[in-house]
Amino acid sequence: MKEKWSLFQLLKENIQAELSTRTKPSVFSYSKTGLHIVGNEGMFMNKQAITFLSLFTLILVLSIYYLLVPPIDQDDTVSKKSLSRIEILQSELNKNHENKINDNNTVISSSKASEKEISTALTSNEKTKAIIKNEKDICQLLTDKGYKECFCEIDGGHMKVVVKLKDATSKDANKIIKHIHNKYNGYIIEVKFVED
Repeated sequence: MKEKWSLFQLLKENIQAELSTRTKPSVFSYSKTGLHIVGNEGMFMNKQAITFLSLFTLILVLSIYYLLVPPIDQDDTVSKKSLSRIEILQSELNKNHENKINDNNTVISSSKASEKEISTALTSNEKTKAIIKNEKDICQLLTDKGYKECFCEIDGGHMKVVVKLKDATSKDANKIIKHIHNKYNGYIIEVKFVED
């Protein structure tokens, strides 16, 4: 056993002498399996490898993320067209008609509504649908006569007509009124012109 121990001491001294020229000190351990040299250089290399792999992975993930995610301030490819005055008026009118019909349908489907209320709601729905049809027919009539965009709103015996026309005169308004009176008589017609 003493020979083994002295051999171990000799080996340890030789290895220490050889490693003393290196800047990093080493740690020796002895176990039943033999002499183990655990150097700081080995640990340092492992730390370098782990650091390199971590940074490389981070850069790789960020690069892929940058390539796949579009910039926040980039405009959508869908063009956003601004609505004209006539389109805005038509949109508001459609919402009003839809709300009126929905309100009437609520009354009709209600179990608490009386027969008179249901009858009134049904009549109101029929009138609203007839008004919507007449408004569309008048717009189609004016489109057929050469006016590009037009809007028509019927409220009782009053009809409001808006037409897109540049440099419109009172003669243009009279023509529109005559076109409408030929097919729909009995309304007080108000004509307005817009240029956009």
